[in-house]
Amino acid sequence: MGWVQEIGDLFKALKFYAIVEEYHIGLHFHSGIVFERNKRALKKSSEAQQDEKKQAEEKKDEKKVKAPAAKALTLEEVVAQEKKIIEDKGYMAFLPFRRPKLPNEFRQSRIIGQPHLKYRYIKNLPPGLYFFWPIIDWFEIYSTKIVPLNLGNISVPTIDEVPTTMIVSCNVTYKVVDPYKTLIVDNYETSLKNETMSALNKCGRGKIYGQWKKKETIDAMEKEVLAELRSTVAEKGGWGLKIYEVKITDVANCRNERVFHEGITNTVSNSVIGNENE
Repeated sequence: MGWVQEIGDLFKALKFYAIVEEYHIGLHFHSGIVFERNKRALKKSSEAQQDEKKQAEEKKDEKKVKAPAAKALTLEEVVAQEKKIIEDKGYMAFLPFRRPKLPNEFRQSRIIGQPHLKYRYIKNLPPGLYFFWPIIDWFEIYSTKIVPLNLGNISVPTIDEVPTTMIVSCNVTYKVVDPYKTLIVDNYETSLKNETMSALNKCGRGKIYGQWKKKETIDAMEKEVLAELRSTVAEKGGWGLKIYEVKITDVANCRNERVFHEGITNTVSNSVIGNENE
């Protein structure tokens, strides 16, 4: 019965479905391109009003009110706009194999030829069961859980008459909010590490040794690094990440000794790891 086992292995290899669990988002790739799929549910106007009322109640206790987000279209509004474009173009324009010119916010269904608002389609797929063609299609699933990332150490020199090298380590807390945008960088976690360490080095320059002992200096650096990250990752770069906080965990001075061995120069750090800002 070896051929039965071979058939079973073949079906396992030719996977045709994916399950996106809660607190995860999926991306459907078709021939190497992220494929847009229909939204599974559009809220009716009554549901949208309930959501808006709930959000307004949640913001009552907030001291700082953020700018309102763009209003989501309801099911009735989507259907009304699609009916209007059909009436304007005429029903004959949307017969099979006909491709009338549509406004940018519309696309034509490949199956029935009817115009659909692009709002109906999404690339970041919510939890659920999805089917796809094996071989040419595949799924990648991203966690949207909050992640505390340990970044290790970085050395920053002081500007004293006799410079001292400070070893600084920090953590950054983030989560993925838009997996599609994370594709713009090569390995978003490694890129976030490098960007954070660069910002930490930049914000740590120009200080004397005495400043590193003050809690106010560390608190100010955390805020500066956080603002720098949000400006680069969340606003300008648009990496699809949300940065929650940056925490400097350890600050220590170290002494560097150069050791020459067989023509290779090594640096040995003699340091005591401890949080000197406490």
